[in-house]
Amino acid sequence: MRRFLGHAVFLAVCSCAAAQVTKSEPAPCPTHEQRCGGRCVDERSDPANCGRCGKACGPGLSCHGGKCLCPAGQEACAGGCIDTHADPAHCGFCNVACGTGELCHDGQCACPEGATRCKNACVSLPSDPLNCGACGNSCGAHGTCEGGHCLVTLAESQDNGALAVDGSFVYWRSGSTILKVSVGGGTILTAATSTQGPPGDIALDANNVYWTIPAVDAVMKTPLGGGPSTVLASKLGTLSKGLAVDATNVYFTTQNAQLIDTIFAVPTAGGKPKAVVTTQAHILDLAADTSHVFWSQTYGERDGSINFTTAKGGTTALVTGLKDLRSFALGGSLAAWATTEAIAQAPSAGGALTVLAPTSFPTALAVGAKSVYWAELPTKGPMRAEIKRVAIEGGEPTILLTPPVAVRALVVGGTSLYWTTSAGLMQLSPI
Repeated sequence: MRRFLGHAVFLAVCSCAAAQVTKSEPAPCPTHEQRCGGRCVDERSDPANCGRCGKACGPGLSCHGGKCLCPAGQEACAGGCIDTHADPAHCGFCNVACGTGELCHDGQCACPEGATRCKNACVSLPSDPLNCGACGNSCGAHGTCEGGHCLVTLAESQDNGALAVDGSFVYWRSGSTILKVSVGGGTILTAATSTQGPPGDIALDANNVYWTIPAVDAVMKTPLGGGPSTVLASKLGTLSKGLAVDATNVYFTTQNAQLIDTIFAVPTAGGKPKAVVTTQAHILDLAADTSHVFWSQTYGERDGSINFTTAKGGTTALVTGLKDLRSFALGGSLAAWATTEAIAQAPSAGGALTVLAPTSFPTALAVGAKSVYWAELPTKGPMRAEIKRVAIEGGEPTILLTPPVAVRALVVGGTSLYWTTSAGLMQLSPI
């Protein structure tokens, strides 16, 4: 019995010793490594255990010195590595987003070439109807942006012709009526109606719209605010083109049976017309400033001239020898004219002539504060009109617009250019 017990104790001791050998600790990890999840890792560089067991670095991050870091040139933003020099959602710094259409360049938000930043968006100033030519310049619900200018159809009407503009309204001839519309667009109103034939030319002062009826050789006056029309002059000869007004008189042109042209002055308040100038040349256009009346005339193909006089009479030639003179306009202290060869100008008080630009077939002319504007048709090819501009001191002319139909009359009002065509009244702004 004692032998049996001794043998059992011996077996138990041996079994325990064997068990202790089976459950021994794993071999220690190398220097600078720690055991994580049953394996040795270097927490200084392991992206799955960076700094401590189980701390994984995000996408694109690497582990350096126990910290999750992005590659050189990138920043940790929104759980990932971002190049803040080029990312428009994190430009320069995390979560600094660029505006609509902007690019991120060297950590700065900027618009692409050819675009301009307006508020928080990049826009094309030559074509954006909400920022046309300048930030915030809207062309409205019905306008388009053409080359940085708002193009608006102010009216769709038929048989359009002469026009004039003041600070509030544009007036133009349409059929047998003179219509008006606000310079900002809106409801079209009737300013005057003719029962004796279509109106011809139009002129304005602070109180009245003046107009002609070529069919009966009459000069009319109608209050700007509405009311009956008054005949200022009639049956003094066949009415020619041209109508102008100053502070006291309305000026118009007639031609008699002997083809003698006469410029008459009639008081704006009414009275007897008085002949101011009589000439054998054919008068084309009239204009007036505070002290002089100007007109263009032709006497043969190569003998066109621009002249001026006072209400008391007497003629002074501003420029002579103009070949194939077509149009004349007055603006401020400048007189401008168009021939079939060139657009030119001279000071209205007299002075040196300046040729501004070549032209071929001008159909209308207007003078603004800084530029001269004209419409022309090509001499060959498709008959597509062009509206052009050149600085009053000269320089390279530019094409503002290519309307689909010919321009019949052209005038500058404030910062806008207005013209009539066979289809309606147009406005281009700012100019």
